[in-house]
Amino acid sequence: MKTRFVFVLLSLSLNTVTAVAAMSKVVGIRDSRTVITETGGVLSTVVLRGVKVSAGEESAAASYLRTALLDMWVYVENGDVYRSPDGLFVNAAMQRRAWYGATYMGELAFPPVERRMAPPEPRTDPRAAKKAEKKPPKKAKGARQTRRKPR
Repeated sequence: MKTRFVFVLLSLSLNTVTAVAAMSKVVGIRDSRTVITETGGVLSTVVLRGVKVSAGEESAAASYLRTALLDMWVYVENGDVYRSPDGLFVNAAMQRRAWYGATYMGELAFPPVERRMAPPEPRTDPRAAKKAEKKPPKKAKGARQTRRKPR
């Protein structure tokens, strides 16, 4: 029984050791789709999966990558790059064109657009309108009032 317990404990500890992922340090940015990383003294080139940048935006995108990743630790998994310690998914940031200045909440910093609004409608007092509707007609002087029987 003790040997089974030791065997299970040992096998679980070996599984957790193999699950540890190697982090890589970004040492260079070649272009807007290629990141050069160093893992354990070995340089490797990582092509960001699913990232397409037009020729006109190439320099801005590469500059954004340099700002976001250069000398940072990243986790690389089949072309997907995650920045450490905040876990930024770099591929998604490049796909949504983050170099345009997107803020944390997702609003883009484009030039402000002047919006013209219709003039507000004049306000009316709802109580005054009710009083005008419910005002009973004035009775002539000396008119006799009769009492109705309840139904």
